[in-house]
Amino acid sequence: MHLAKLVNTLQRFDTPGLLRLKEYVNSPYFKVPKASVNLFNYFYDLHPAFPQKKITAEVIGEKFDNLSTPSKQNAAGSRLLDSIDHFTALEAWQRSPYDVQRHALSGLKEMHRFDEFEKEYIKAYQSLEANPEQDIDTFFQKHLLTELSVNGFDALLKRSTKNDLSPVLTSLDEFYALKKLRYLCEIHERQRIFGAQYQKQDVFPLLDILKPYTDEQHPYVFLFVHVYLMLSADSYEESTGPYQVIKTYTDLKTEGVLPQSVIECVGYCVNYTLRWYNKGFEPAGDEYLWWIDLQMKKNLLLKNGKITPVSFRNICSIAAMSKTTADWLNLFITRYVPALPDTHREANEAFVKGLYQYKLGRYKEATRYFLLAQAGEEITFNCIIRRWQFMSTYNFDSSDIDTLSNHLSSFDKYLQRHAKHVASIRNAFDTFIHYSNRLMHSSPYEIGETFFIALENENHFPGKTWLLQQFETKAEKARVKIVRTKTDYIE
Repeated sequence: MHLAKLVNTLQRFDTPGLLRLKEYVNSPYFKVPKASVNLFNYFYDLHPAFPQKKITAEVIGEKFDNLSTPSKQNAAGSRLLDSIDHFTALEAWQRSPYDVQRHALSGLKEMHRFDEFEKEYIKAYQSLEANPEQDIDTFFQKHLLTELSVNGFDALLKRSTKNDLSPVLTSLDEFYALKKLRYLCEIHERQRIFGAQYQKQDVFPLLDILKPYTDEQHPYVFLFVHVYLMLSADSYEESTGPYQVIKTYTDLKTEGVLPQSVIECVGYCVNYTLRWYNKGFEPAGDEYLWWIDLQMKKNLLLKNGKITPVSFRNICSIAAMSKTTADWLNLFITRYVPALPDTHREANEAFVKGLYQYKLGRYKEATRYFLLAQAGEEITFNCIIRRWQFMSTYNFDSSDIDTLSNHLSSFDKYLQRHAKHVASIRNAFDTFIHYSNRLMHSSPYEIGETFFIALENENHFPGKTWLLQQFETKAEKARVKIVRTKTDYIE
């Protein structure tokens, strides 16, 4: 296509944006070359379709003398693209009122209008102080304003101790402390999720600098200080204090639009609660669903209209085992199945429908859905399906030892065949298979305190809570039977 880059660029503009670009290009102030102006005005009328037959070199050459050849058109197109880049930069600059305000102040200084500068400087700083978020950009703009106030020709005239640079250093330290703390929160997440390694940082000097701002009048600092304390805690018990501070603050802000500071915290809290739930702290599962419910209400769960299959399964799996109602789970499935990527929808839909039936106690129907959930080359997902299928089959008929044994044997062989793919998670599934076999083949009278202690001392693995419940149920039935036998004997 002739002038393809220019056409593609113009197609990205919506109608209001293209109209603003037209005003820019045609303004003599910005000195866009006449040939480029002609080319733009011609293309403006063709937006957004740009019919191929109307943008050939021959057709354009007939319209304008200064665009008579392909080489002239290409040169005009290149200069027009440069002008569009400048326009885009101007638009981005204008979207930041603080930047505009600061450059206006800088202009006052350059014109030596120092009295007016002082008045406008006070207004600008007060507007920053009134910003409800008090986020990183606010601290950055405070630093830049402070820096501007102590530099320039008027500063050279203050040849005394009044020309003090310490406010610049203080504002720089505060901005740097908040910015670095924010990155340290992200480092904790990446270390946990991706295994990324970073040099250990001393965070206490940062917390000391931010201490005057660690209150609800400075929400961004307040929240992310607690996010860091939550993520860096060594135990679940230590982390619950800062976590509750974040949740309580968020709960107070759920009416209307969520503040940006809260929105940025939500993802950390979702991952935090999921992490501890996966380590066996069941209350964290209910907390996880609280954040998911908030994301649903505020339309924050989807990214570009889609949900990742892993997130979708995590939510449904935890909901199936938590205090959340079956109606909630069904509503979630109905609402978000269409948001799954097309290539992942069939298997994931069958799987979560199995979870819903499991939640209702309809174990036979649940097993049927788990059998339908074929995940292809997704090895880990297939292992998860097999675990749920066994649990459902056992709950339906724990006496069908042949079927249950065959399922575990098949599961074990599947793990062996895909040993490389499941190396990091195999121990958890092997442990589940081991105790599931013991569940089936142990006599109720063999299940005692020693057995329970051994299982409870195992590192947490998916299905551990379910196994403990099944062993307890099996042992309890045996104890009831023993009491009845003795009673009958006495009579």
